[in-house]
Amino acid sequence: MKSILLFAAFTLTLMTHVRAENIDIATGEYPPWTSETLPYDGILNRLVSAVFRESGYTVQYHYMPWNRALEATKQGKYAVTSFWSHTPEREKDFIASSPLSNLTFSFFYRNNQPAPQWTKLADLKDYRIGATRGYSYTPEFWELNAENKLRVSVVNSDIENFNRLLAGKIDLFPMSSVAGNYLLSKHFEPEQKNLLGVTATTLDGGNEVLLFSRSHPQGAKFAAEFD
Repeated sequence: MKSILLFAAFTLTLMTHVRAENIDIATGEYPPWTSETLPYDGILNRLVSAVFRESGYTVQYHYMPWNRALEATKQGKYAVTSFWSHTPEREKDFIASSPLSNLTFSFFYRNNQPAPQWTKLADLKDYRIGATRGYSYTPEFWELNAENKLRVSVVNSDIENFNRLLAGKIDLFPMSSVAGNYLLSKHFEPEQKNLLGVTATTLDGGNEVLLFSRSHPQGAKFAAEFD
């Protein structure tokens, strides 16, 4: 009986080992949801890893600028990218997972100026707004910018935008208040963080999802198994 149990345990271990398959996921820095420097790669990526583990997969995250992660996954270099707003225009190239979270964006501003008062985005037309390349924000945000009803300038990182805000080169920067305050605490001095305020009115970024590449041979399979 002992021999049989040992053989069964060995067989189960072998089957688990054989089944285990690695999934490469393109992602970027948006702590505390996703970050190379955080345990388990951040809150959301920890959830993603746990879900895939239930189906016998291991996950490896590859960190890069967000727009590069999206493009590389679109081309099929990665099966999955974590994590993005679900927008209709992305459905041509990606399969979206079920919603994982819902992000809202507040506007950071220099608190030596009056806090911006707004009920709709167009109310912010006189402000210089910073944005980070590759971020979705909302469709309305980019539509108003294209119509010259918002003044948006784009750079490569959130840290760069906070530096521009502190230097007075922009007036507002939209970011999740949790992620923004985390970033300020990690990369800026307390006296710099104290120079900034954050609006109570928020911008709803919609549902955040994983995007599975339609160009990758296993993209559809991974999407179905994840959901």
